[in-house]
Amino acid sequence: MEDIRRYAIIELKDIVNIDNELIQSRSLRVTADGKKTYVTWNGDTPECISALGVDIYGHNEMLNILGSLEWC
Repeated sequence: MEDIRRYAIIELKDIVNIDNELIQSRSLRVTADGKKTYVTWNGDTPECISALGVDIYGHNEMLNILGSLEWC
């Protein structure tokens, strides 16, 4: 089965609860208000993401979200 890239938008304050391998780089992309960021992974949703109860997005959905004014 092919791995599918998944994304989750999380509160920036919750980044301390995320497994390091999910963090894309040392400089996180955050929303214009500085309150949210996102993480990405392949395959099953990691427990650290499930525990946050956030929505999970596919690649095209996330591209649309990141193109919005909230992420500029």
